[in-house]
Amino acid sequence: MLVLLKEMIDLLPGTYRQVMELRLYQGFSTKQISQRLHISRGNVAVRMNRAINMIKRRIDARARSLSKKGDPQS
Repeated sequence: MLVLLKEMIDLLPGTYRQVMELRLYQGFSTKQISQRLHISRGNVAVRMNRAINMIKRRIDARARSLSKKGDPQS
């Protein structure tokens, strides 16, 4: 599961990937990310939320794709 998450994070556009990597891999707080990237805390929160939604959509799409491959009617 962690491998899948890392793969999904690697596929994110740069601004979203950067925020997620700082949070998940380096353990930075929202405030620390804000200061490091010179953006508002609100912007950090928005980027994280959008990144999470992108990851969810990609995982859902992958799951649908895998379930279709296992479907004998496909």
